[in-house]
Amino acid sequence: MTPTETLAPTFSAVIRAQAALSLEVADYREVDDATLLEPRLSANQQRLANSLSAVLAGGVARRSAPAFGKNGLAQRTGHRTPEELFRATTGSTARDAITAIKIGQIASDTADAAAGVPVVDPATGELVASLLPWLHCVGRAVAAGTLPIAAAESIRNGLGRPSENVQQERLAEAAALLCDEASLLDADRLFRRARELRDELDEAGIVDREVARHEQRSLRLRRLPNGMARLVWDLDPETSASVGELYDRATSPRRGGPRFVSADAEAQEQCILADTRTTEQLASDVFVQLLRQGADADSSQLLGSGAPVVRVLVAATALATRHSRRTRASRSAGRRRLYRDDRAGRVCGSDHPDPPRRRRAAARCRA
Repeated sequence: MTPTETLAPTFSAVIRAQAALSLEVADYREVDDATLLEPRLSANQQRLANSLSAVLAGGVARRSAPAFGKNGLAQRTGHRTPEELFRATTGSTARDAITAIKIGQIASDTADAAAGVPVVDPATGELVASLLPWLHCVGRAVAAGTLPIAAAESIRNGLGRPSENVQQERLAEAAALLCDEASLLDADRLFRRARELRDELDEAGIVDREVARHEQRSLRLRRLPNGMARLVWDLDPETSASVGELYDRATSPRRGGPRFVSADAEAQEQCILADTRTTEQLASDVFVQLLRQGADADSSQLLGSGAPVVRVLVAATALATRHSRRTRASRSAGRRRLYRDDRAGRVCGSDHPDPPRRRRAAARCRA
């Protein structure tokens, strides 16, 4: 039987087995503690599912390689990249799709190297034995279902690539060590551990990596269709420490931060806790006020001077037309208020039985 003939029934059997599990909340309220702790098995199942997702993503990337052009799988299905195809097929986020493709490519590269199949280096176009030889242990662990995708991504990002000071063999040893430690660390701690190992292996490159992180800082303002805007701010470590300290001072009472002992600080803490704004709204307003005060104190790096001023620019014809419409609308509203019902004799909400006076009031409204 072909792999297609064997894998399809297996997929169906796994889905049926998973569907047999109860999803009723009430069923799990009556079970004992041991059964309630079975999510560990669910975590194992999730890890296996993620491994399968990575392997499939690697296959999608392989069949969508740029060398295939329009005949690639992604192009034939109407998608520009394999990431877009995987995202549309699985309903995942763009970030998850990109991660799955990258880790899937590592697993695919590992399998090709084990089978002795050369691959094309996209940078040089040459046939090489492997693109990522220092991550073969990561690819094997992902394919075996023992290493989650998030952990594999942490190892890949944390270790980086070989350099003049760090050879592939030393990175491979570090990757193997991290695969062993992955069962004890979550993805975030595993990334920090990988960065530590990289710094230990390449002390001479610490300054270069700090400079590279500093060069990645950016701030982008995106206008939204509804008139709002979104600010995307990538902070280098030093800027992050400064901004983070201001953010903590503005919101820490809301987030379980340290408490203060002085009377003034305690009063400010209670004021923050009693504020009706959400934590996100409070942080936004605080930073806006800080920006305004800072611009007013020193605007030497800005065009113009002083705090920001909102300016509304409109064409003179549009302004005149709008003013004319407002004038007509105001007169119409005044006539309705002054002369609502001639038969009832109501002007400005009061009764005026005198018809001549009522007609004079109406005439003034029409003038």
